Parts: sequence; structure tokens; C-alpha cells
Amino acid sequence: MRVTAIVNLMDPYNRRIIPGAAEFARKHGWDLSIQNVARASELPALVRDTDGLLLGVHNFEADPVLTRTLIPAVCWSGSMVEVNWRRVLNDDIAIGRLAAEHLLTRGFRHFIFFNNAPEIWSVRRRDGFIGRLEADGHTAQTLSLLNNQSDIEQLVDRLRRLPKPFGVMVDHDPSAIPFMAACREAGLRIPEDAAVVGVNDEEFVCSVCDPPLSSIPLQTHRIGYESAALLQRLVQKAPLPPWSIVVPPGELIVRRSSDTLATTDKLVIDAVRYIREHLHLGVGTKEVAAEMGISRTTLDTRLSAAVGRTAAMEIRRERLDLVCRLLSSTDLPMPEVARRSGFSSARQLSESFRLFLHQKPTDYRKYFRVRSGR
Repeated sequence: MRVTAIVNLMDPYNRRIIPGAAEFARKHGWDLSIQNVARASELPALVRDTDGLLLGVHNFEADPVLTRTLIPAVCWSGSMVEVNWRRVLNDDIAIGRLAAEHLLTRGFRHFIFFNNAPEIWSVRRRDGFIGRLEADGHTAQTLSLLNNQSDIEQLVDRLRRLPKPFGVMVDHDPSAIPFMAACREAGLRIPEDAAVVGVNDEEFVCSVCDPPLSSIPLQTHRIGYESAALLQRLVQKAPLPPWSIVVPPGELIVRRSSDTLATTDKLVIDAVRYIREHLHLGVGTKEVAAEMGISRTTLDTRLSAAVGRTAAMEIRRERLDLVCRLLSSTDLPMPEVARRSGFSSARQLSESFRLFLHQKPTDYRKYFRVRSGR
């Protein structure tokens, strides 16, 4: 089977997707041709002499050469609401929810959604973010930047006047660079005054941000693989899934930009840090209170005032959060996951996971893990 992948390889998102498609192609004996396209005028020569098309052409989705072709095609761009071909997309609503949940668990009560690219995928991430906050009785302001000097000055002025501290979701990692620069100009500390979460987990961007950026990774390899698998079904006229396949995000990777609590209570900060550092020992409320030199009642009162959770609830949340990270990023057997997260056994872990997260840990691993060749 001859397949042409038409992509703009200058886009790092495409470069992370193509390996997944290439893996599927190798496994199924495709003749895969990867064609870099930077201008719409190059399309006519590429959309020919092929059995199927894989498209990563975000800026050219509306081009008639593509919209009128009869060649089976699968696209992974989310730049347009409707297209003539099937797509494999990120679950942008879930991405927004995940960012909101991260900031909520850190105790934030004020929130910002910042975008520097008002595309449909950005709008969906905003909707997921705000929708999750509203479910907990919170609201969020939306800020944008067009990169002209007057806009930058207005953004800095608005940041100075916002109630602090606040949690921020930027629509994708590159948007964090101008936003964090505006925060510094406004005299805000990150993460103490503004905790920032991005999307894509772009290594270069996350590392050059100061402090390093927390980010939600996208399952780009899986998107590429599933795009190729869907194209094969199209070409073979096999039964098809829904028009668009959505792929969930990976587990949020916490770095310094959001690794904080929205409180000035040093005892609470120290208590949560102690919990995290001693999860593998099965730490409980009694041990935390003793380490802090206070009663369990006082510990619960201070934690509840700061983050809305008792010590026992915080310990459980931290344990399950660690379990989720281990399930989604490692192949550790369940007993080892249980040991590292402070559960007495894999059975206890499973029972707690099902009770509070409403699914089996094995199902969670299958759903969130980036798997080659699924």
C-alpha cells in the first residue's frame, strides 16, 4: 500500500506524530512517503499516485486540492471545526480539565486561561478548563496577547491588579514564554503569585522557562499510530469508528512553575512536603502531626483552611496521584506501584483506586499509557 504523509515538518507537533505513523507503516509493509510542505502551491504535485493520505497541514486544511480529493485521507489537525476527512485529535476538553484539577488540588481560588493562538483547539481547552472550575463553583478570566506593545502593556497592568495568588493554564507551552515574561514585568513571583501550567511538554520550551514549566504531555506517538491504523481501514473499506477519534492526554508533569500551594501557611507547606517525601513509608495523620509538633485536630484545621482537605484526605490524594503517575509512565508491576505509593498491598491499592477514581488501575494504565503498536 502506497501512502503519502503530507506534513509541515517545521511544526514540532508534526515531528512528534510522524514516528507513530511510521511505526504502523513498517509493521504493515506500507510504502510510506513523507513529504514536507511549507506552501499551499506545493500540494497539487503531492496529492496523486497514492492509495491514501496522512495530513498534518494545519494551515492548509481548507485548500481545494485537499477538500476535493477522492483519495482516502486522515488528518490530525484540529485547526478547523469541520473537514471532509476523518481525524485523530487530542481530547482538548480533557486537557483543560486536567489543568484545572491540578490547580484546584493546590488550593487555588483564582484562575486565568491565557492563549496566544485562538484556534479551535485552544477554545476547547479553555472550555474544558473553565467548565471544570465552574463545577467547583469557581470562575476564570481569559487573557490574550497579540504581541504588540500596547497589548503587552495592558497584560502587565491587568496582572498587577489581579487577586493573588492565582493559577494559570496557557493553551500550549510556547504561550508560557510571553505570559511568564509579563508576570516578571508585573513584579509577580512564579509559582508563589502565579502558578503556570502548559500543554505539549515541549522539552525545549519547558526547560528554558524560568522556572521550568509544568506541562500536560500529548500522546503524539499514539495519534500518529492510530491515524495510520484508521487510514488502513478507510482504504480497505473496513468498519469505521466515529468520525473523529479523540486521544486522551498523558499525566501532567509537575515542575517548578506550579509546584506550590496557594497558601502562606508555612506549617501547611511543610506538612504537605513531609507527606510527599514519606508516602512510600505509609505515613499517616499521626506521624505528620507529630513531625509538625501539633495535634491532629490542629493539623486538620490548618490544612482544611488552606487547601480544603484534612490530613487524611491529603495523604490519600497524594498516594493516588503518585499511583496515576506510575501507572501512566512506567511498566512497574502493581505490587511495586503499591509499595512506592504507601499502600500495604496491590489489593488495597486496587480497592482504593476503584472507590475514589471509579475504575480499575489496570484500565487506567491501558487508557493513559502511550503504547506503541496498540
